Amino acid sequence: MKNVIFLKLKQSINILNRDYRQQYGASGIASYKIEVLKEIKVYITEQVKTDNRIKAYFHFNCNCSKAADSLGLKVSALQMYITRKSKSLEEEIGSETVELVLKAENIEAVDEVMKKVRHNISKVTKPDLFIKEASDLFPKAEYSSSINLKECEKELRVLRDLTKIGFRTNIQNCDSNKLAYILAILEGDSVYDSDLRSVIHRVLLVPVIKPY
Repeated sequence: MKNVIFLKLKQSINILNRDYRQQYGASGIASYKIEVLKEIKVYITEQVKTDNRIKAYFHFNCNCSKAADSLGLKVSALQMYITRKSKSLEEEIGSETVELVLKAENIEAVDEVMKKVRHNISKVTKPDLFIKEASDLFPKAEYSSSINLKECEKELRVLRDLTKIGFRTNIQNCDSNKLAYILAILEGDSVYDSDLRSVIHRVLLVPVIKPY
């Protein structure tokens, strides 16, 4: 079980934080390696977010015995499942990616590893990457030799916010109490909130309009 991707990422980040950062400081290659490993971790976490067995494994800090007990499963059955899931995820990102990042001697070498990782990840289909409602509105994919990616900054920002990860991050960055308050007004039918409800509708349906 020590070779599953979940543990390898966790242990690698811990090692870099503990050893390399103490030796080289918060900046430089150690810090860069930590950031790219976290990027991989975010991708992997997104792929298993609805998997109750993996969620239990994470909840109990990668302790298979406790996770299996909470799920009413045999430890061996959960271990087999996690190993199989780990192998599948490693095939997506590259089987030796974590080791190659750790061994890289400079930032350029890390970037070369990550180019392959991002290429592999980019093969996922639009419904897997973006929220469904957004994906349904996209134009048909079409390559154009007259467009430079450097000119697409605005479009990339919009697409980033429409990915499942970006959407979840935006929600998490909001004040949950304020979100709940807005939703209560929207979903309510009180005549006292009718003016506020109208303001919210205008803001949501025509974003360029300021509330007041």
